[in-house]
Amino acid sequence: MRVKLTKRLKAVADFVSPGSRVIDVGTDHAYVPVWLLQEGIAVGALACDIAPGPLSRARQTAEEADIREGISFVLTDGLRGLGPEDGDTVIMAGMGGETIISILSEAPWTISCKLIIQPQSKLSLLESWLCDRGYRLSAAVLVKDSGRIYPVMYIADEKQGETALELFRKNNDPLLREYLDGLIRKHEKMVAGMERSAGSGELDGTRKALGEYKKLREELS
Repeated sequence: MRVKLTKRLKAVADFVSPGSRVIDVGTDHAYVPVWLLQEGIAVGALACDIAPGPLSRARQTAEEADIREGISFVLTDGLRGLGPEDGDTVIMAGMGGETIISILSEAPWTISCKLIIQPQSKLSLLESWLCDRGYRLSAAVLVKDSGRIYPVMYIADEKQGETALELFRKNNDPLLREYLDGLIRKHEKMVAGMERSAGSGELDGTRKALGEYKKLREELS
C-alpha cells in the first residue's frame, strides 16, 4: 500500500529535509512518518501518541505499507522521555496551540531541532510563546484542505524572526485574504462571548489580535 497524504499533511511533510530522523507527536495513523519512509526522505521515525489505540492504528498503517524497518512506536505524553538523540525533526500537527506550548515547555531541547508545527488554534498565543523562548520561524505556508485553511510553520536554523502572518504576506500567499476573513469572524465571536462573561482574562489579548487581523486585511484590500 502506498500512503496518500491529505493536502494538510502533505504541506507538513514537504518541510522535512532528506536524511531526517523524524519524531511525529500525536501520530494517530502515522501517515506522515510512513509516507516519509516510503518516499526515502526520512531515514528513521518515531511515531508517538498518548494512547494505545492510535499507536495500534499506526502499526497497522506501517504493516499495510510494508514498512518494517526505520520506524518505532512510542507510547508517551507529548515528548516525555525523549531527547535530541531520538530525532532531529519534530512534527506536531493537528493539535491546539496551547497543547503545543505544553509539550514544548517540557522539552526545551527542541530549541536545537527543526520543528514543523500545524496548530489548529491559538496561533498568536503560540507565536508569542515561541518568540519569548528563542524559537524563530524560518518559513510558513497556508494550505486549504476540505474547505478549511491551515497554517503550517517551520522552525529551523535559518531563522527569519518574522511572524507567520508576516511571512504569508511577504510571500503573497494566495490564501491569506480568505484566512484573515476566517480569523476575523472567529475572533469577533470570541470577543462578543468574552464581553458577555465578565472578568475574562483573555479579552484584551483577543481584542488585540482581532485588531491586528483587521488592520492587515484592510492593507490587503
